[in-house]
Amino acid sequence: IITLSAALLDATKTYTLEFRQEKNIAYQWGVTDLIIEEVTDPGDPPADTVVTLTVDDVSGPDTTEYGNNYGADTEAGDGIARFDFDAGAGTQDIILTATGFDIDSSFNSGMEVQVFLNDTALQIGGSDVFLDTTANGAEGPEGGNYFVLDDALLSAGTNTLSFRQLGNVDTFQWGVTDVMLTTPVDLLLSDLPTTDNTDTTEYGSHDGSSGVFGSVSNAHGYQSFEFVSTGNDMTLDVDGFDVDATGEIDIILNGDDSFGTLGAGTDNDLRADYTIPLLAASLNAVGETNIITFRQDPTFTDDWGVTNLVLEDVV
Repeated sequence: IITLSAALLDATKTYTLEFRQEKNIAYQWGVTDLIIEEVTDPGDPPADTVVTLTVDDVSGPDTTEYGNNYGADTEAGDGIARFDFDAGAGTQDIILTATGFDIDSSFNSGMEVQVFLNDTALQIGGSDVFLDTTANGAEGPEGGNYFVLDDALLSAGTNTLSFRQLGNVDTFQWGVTDVMLTTPVDLLLSDLPTTDNTDTTEYGSHDGSSGVFGSVSNAHGYQSFEFVSTGNDMTLDVDGFDVDATGEIDIILNGDDSFGTLGAGTDNDLRADYTIPLLAASLNAVGETNIITFRQDPTFTDDWGVTNLVLEDVV
């Protein structure tokens, strides 16, 4: 295929096109099936459709598959999956969870798909944020990527979120799905027995058949809570429901997913003696907020829950 650029042609002139054998003109040679066509410049590929996410969407995560050679191939060849969302007044932290697809550990030390908030690289603890690596051609754990969007990074009203593939955007297979935004529940300080701010709401996922834990629907497998540092060591007492094994329910503190885990409880019943120490050294400065999250490991699919949360100072 020979391209005759419009920049080289003049519409008012007639041109001659020749094919010339340069050497050994006695050699047998020829051309045939010549077609000259006018090509309309398609221009740049269209920008991706910006998908609008709803914070605390009761229907659960957006399970559409975004990326390249994944699902509907919705990204427009530029290696970016784009979203926007309304953060309201922009004064509350928001939790972002997502599932990665074919995020290669062999590329750029696993830093293949980077997360951007309002067109700025998202950083947590001073480090850029990337989707976790996965097996080749496979999804990672459902909702396995967990990030806190600090309210200091949010604008009132519309904010943008994007996942950007840093390799060859034309050929690399990659994707993201199960994108979800949620807000944490406020935990108030108790000083028992004088001040009792126990949160008795039942959080988690259960059909209510046990008779000791109600019917609750949690489509994203985790529940986050927010509380303010006092400068003292603190404790959080919590009842766990149907915790089948140690490691089923992870505890994440301020984005640290290695903070801890709930021990095995009672099948289809409550265990009421969990006490989580929150040392001042592991919390944010006095007056600043902290986020603690209970997240069911994606390899577990059974019911789970937490309730009767009591936050206290250690004095």
